[in-house]
Amino acid sequence: MRTPSSLFLSQHKYVIDLLQKFHLHTLKSVRTSCLSRTTFSLTDGELLLDPCEYRSMGGALQCLTMTRPDIAYALHVVFQFMHAPRTTHLHVVMRIFTYLQDTIDHGAFYKSGSKLDLLVAFYDADWVGCPNSCHSTTGFAVFLG
Repeated sequence: MRTPSSLFLSQHKYVIDLLQKFHLHTLKSVRTSCLSRTTFSLTDGELLLDPCEYRSMGGALQCLTMTRPDIAYALHVVFQFMHAPRTTHLHVVMRIFTYLQDTIDHGAFYKSGSKLDLLVAFYDADWVGCPNSCHSTTGFAVFLG
């Protein structure tokens, strides 16, 4: 949506279409995309018999991260298990979708006349934080304007 003084980028219709495509529009919505302090393992839950839909759901969510950076961390958790997804990993994907259902009108807001030359970046690392490989996990946020 564009006004003379602002620009709001939203993927409202795309989220609605995804919820219907994956038959998740009837689930009860949640307020957070991922439970805090939750770790996932390669061996939690049972292997999915057909991981194609899981991968399709993850890929569809990736398209949302440009206007919805609030799902980036949860999506990062999901992408760690694309090669061998399990039922617990599918529950994380479903939680992200139900979170989107509750926050369907969120998006990126830009005010005209604001300085977009200011760039601020934050970076954090969890050294040896992955319980599966003992590798570090990292995250970052970049703010423009």
